[in-house]
Amino acid sequence: MDSTKWKSGKQRYERAKKPLSSFDLDIIKYKDYIDDIQAEETITNLRYVRIDNGILKHTIIEHCEAWILKFETLLHQIAKTELYSIYTYFKR
Repeated sequence: MDSTKWKSGKQRYERAKKPLSSFDLDIIKYKDYIDDIQAEETITNLRYVRIDNGILKHTIIEHCEAWILKFETLLHQIAKTELYSIYTYFKR
């Protein structure tokens, strides 16, 4: 996965201060992609050619899982920062 692309997207996502529902929608979107990909036939016969999409399906699913993990990690970082901010406020 192109980490440069994620870093710029992550910074934009972080700056936008998206609500939890946005994270939820994005995570659900990638989980739906995984479900759709898994529902597709792995081996397809097209006339006299047999097409095996197993490696492609596996790669796309890994990509989706990586994005889900990145969204969850970013959400964790944001929550941790906000919680620490609240903690320091009450500690004063």
